[in-house]
Amino acid sequence: MALSGSWPSGVIASRPSRFRAAWKRISDYLELNDWQRRVRREEAYLAQSASLEDLERRMRDLDREDRRPRFIGYF
Repeated sequence: MALSGSWPSGVIASRPSRFRAAWKRISDYLELNDWQRRVRREEAYLAQSASLEDLERRMRDLDREDRRPRFIGYF
């Protein structure tokens, strides 16, 4: 029994691309959600400033934090 003609060639080839597209959409959603949480957290931190000098110091702190390398792992 030969299986060479039992499946249309487009059905098997389209499954990985559908999976990749769905995975990309999920990944993009999570990344956007993470970015939005980060922006809200930073805005709340900056909103707590009591003076212009305090606001500038907090902005410098956030800039310094962005430049630090982020290490991901379990110790």
